Amino acid sequence: MKKLLKNKIGMTLIEVILALSILAVVVVPLSVGFMNSLKIRESSDRQIDINEVSRIIKEQVTNVIRGDDHAVRERVDDPTETGSDFDDRNIYGYEKLEIYESDNENIEDYYFDVELIEDDVEGLGIVEVEINIYNNSEELKNTFRLLVRVRGGE
Repeated sequence: MKKLLKNKIGMTLIEVILALSILAVVVVPLSVGFMNSLKIRESSDRQIDINEVSRIIKEQVTNVIRGDDHAVRERVDDPTETGSDFDDRNIYGYEKLEIYESDNENIEDYYFDVELIEDDVEGLGIVEVEINIYNNSEELKNTFRLLVRVRGGE
């Protein structure tokens, strides 16, 4: 029996606290780094979405201004109604324009507006517009200017 009491196979309380402290020193920075990488990934995913939406809007607005396509529609709040298509290239002054992908699928998370900056830049047949992209919470997500050569101005 005396032999068992003298045998120090187990760990003391100080050894356990020391081991847990070392573990915490290693684990805490790793977990903080992991959480930061998740935040960065979410932010970059949102930026990729906004860039894709911006590309689609650039194509749509260019096509409407040139008269090639009339795929831009005004967003309406009543889900039973559909927004009106534009018969001409005048898409300026509407507050909420819908975004459509090439397969005519509506991107419902965002909408945009177009402001005419200059109708005929230096007589070259170029239209300058400013485009603002918003999410459904009406937060401004992107703003850019676009120069479009009108077909008749070539």
